[in-house]
Amino acid sequence: MAHFTESDEMQFTNTLLAAMKDTEFAGIDFSPLPTAQAGMDEVFIKILSKTNQTERKRLYALLLDSITPAQAPLLMESMRLRGRLGVPGHEEHRWLLDRWGDIDGETATGWAFKIGVDDGYKSTHGPNILIKAWTRNEPEAALNWLASQKEIPLKMAWVRGC
Repeated sequence: MAHFTESDEMQFTNTLLAAMKDTEFAGIDFSPLPTAQAGMDEVFIKILSKTNQTERKRLYALLLDSITPAQAPLLMESMRLRGRLGVPGHEEHRWLLDRWGDIDGETATGWAFKIGVDDGYKSTHGPNILIKAWTRNEPEAALNWLASQKEIPLKMAWVRGC
């Protein structure tokens, strides 16, 4: 049985993304992804409408690998469509929070603060995902930002989430 290292997985992902460049994959053009809400909604609906869970999750993971910091808020807004599609989407929501925290922690965490509660949860679960993702890449920046915030509800829960 073959054992794959993290390096092997990264190489496979990079090869797959390179093969998709300027092409469609499963009827979805990943390069370039839309920069307007209507376009992102269309991609999101195509992916979450897939009835095969494995295919849906694979395509969604490719979407997350392809988004830029400017596209992450569009995808978060598209996430509101999941209920109308009949897909719970909690796992996809967590994946998006984690990815957005990785690629633009400050904006993502600021977004979570601005809405006051995380979308779809009644706890600090979503903000914790964002802070943890941000601190993986930029621990000092994340903790400095958090320390500078004066009026974050549940701030201590966020600090403990790091």
